Amino acid sequence: MSDSPAPTETADKPVNSEAPTTREAVLVVVGVDVAGTSVLATGYVSGVIEDGGRCVFEFTHDADVVTIEQAGVADRMSTSCSSGQVPLERFDRGTWMAVLAYEGLSGETTTSEPIDLEIP
Repeated sequence: MSDSPAPTETADKPVNSEAPTTREAVLVVVGVDVAGTSVLATGYVSGVIEDGGRCVFEFTHDADVVTIEQAGVADRMSTSCSSGQVPLERFDRGTWMAVLAYEGLSGETTTSEPIDLEIP
């Protein structure tokens, strides 16, 4: 005979396995490349995992606007806005403001916090 207790039945508790629904666009890298010929930008959007949304990196300085547009790509935990680049000659010297705006397949747009970019 065994002295171990008899197994008991337990009710299964529901588990919330859904990803968070709060979207956040994040600029990861914004800067002039090592060769000094292009401005690079990368980012991602948390809270959504999908292929085909629209990533727009926007750089503004006074009345000048430079953009990079590309499709978002689903990865394991977010939607990636992979590296985009623009020739440095399209930028005047000075401080530019960079943001990432993501328009999802649902039509919802999420915009990152701005980052200052110094063009030498």
